[in-house]
Amino acid sequence: MNLEKEVPLRMKEGFVLIENSSAEGGPTSGSQGVGSFFLYRALIFLVGLVFLSGCGSEPSYRQAFNSSEQIQGNTESISSSEDRTWAASLRVLSQQGFMVRSADKANAIILADREMTDQNDKDISYQITSTVTFVPLGQGITQVSLAANQTTELHRKEYVWWHLLWLIPLFPIGSEYNSVVTQRGTVQNPEFYAGFFDNLKVLLKDKTANGIKK
Repeated sequence: MNLEKEVPLRMKEGFVLIENSSAEGGPTSGSQGVGSFFLYRALIFLVGLVFLSGCGSEPSYRQAFNSSEQIQGNTESISSSEDRTWAASLRVLSQQGFMVRSADKANAIILADREMTDQNDKDISYQITSTVTFVPLGQGITQVSLAANQTTELHRKEYVWWHLLWLIPLFPIGSEYNSVVTQRGTVQNPEFYAGFFDNLKVLLKDKTANGIKK
């Protein structure tokens, strides 16, 4: 004889619970519903904390124009006319292996880039893009600014293998190169910019330099 009987529905903590009373008495499903409810609320609370922690940190690019983000040593006042400084800058870039992509004298801006291989690891290369701007200050003085970004790439040689039954590799039948970007950003090292200005000043002092008029 079935001694269980269904009791009326009742609301508890936002859930509708159905309790079955047995012959011994006492609910059998209400405690499970309450446990599931609290577990569900705990999961929502944890997800909310993760979301709020992600929203709390501001992206670093918002600080791009802060004084702390200024590049050190990338601007100098050169004791030379704008025309001579322009011609000498083009010469320095070419001598150092930079490819001049644009030389807009009307707007006083030069765009150039260069690809270099790491001296200690031939599998690492650097792509450098640079911008040179000129501002005449009068009295034969020109302000020159250089800004550069670099991208570091790792090159890997991978072999293509012949597989037995498409499962077991036996011997290589070819090779291919894959490149992975490992770092990208603005060049901050003052030594990089000092090298450009040192070469520029030496060239401007050289009276025998062709194409650079006084």
